[in-house]
Amino acid sequence: MNKISHKSKRVHRSINWFRLAIVIGGFGIVIAILVTLISSLFSNSTNESENLPNPQIAEKNVSSKDAIRVLLDFHDGITQKNYRQSYNCLSKEFQTSLNYDSWAKGFKTTVSSSVSNIQVSSETNLKIILRYDLQAVDEPGGTSNFRGTATLIKTADGWKINDIVNRFVP
Repeated sequence: MNKISHKSKRVHRSINWFRLAIVIGGFGIVIAILVTLISSLFSNSTNESENLPNPQIAEKNVSSKDAIRVLLDFHDGITQKNYRQSYNCLSKEFQTSLNYDSWAKGFKTTVSSSVSNIQVSSETNLKIILRYDLQAVDEPGGTSNFRGTATLIKTADGWKINDIVNRFVP
């Protein structure tokens, strides 16, 4: 039961007691009921279960951190020239759309691939969309900046990148 409906039931009960006290004519009872009503409205501990952490929220925080870790590992692998590490961050579906050797050769001139300003754009139990800034340094070529979006899916092996789009920022 949420706090609003729980409080509204208490208010309704308190109002009924207030009406009864007026009918009976006991001024002291009216004051006591008013004090009870006011204190119940401002009470923070309405229900023990409301004070317990929501397991879905806790899970989301852990999942977001895990998904962000996968994105960071992907780019770290590119920077370290450990392309297999980066490739293993991709979902099986994404991997089958790529030729590993051609994909890895695409990073041959990359000196570093660094992400920053990572934000969770959308999140469910099975899919997280991350937005981020990417700075890629190539030799030759210099530094290029991108705005990226990565879609990660939950698999039996954990979070995997299922789609990644990086748009050049002039």
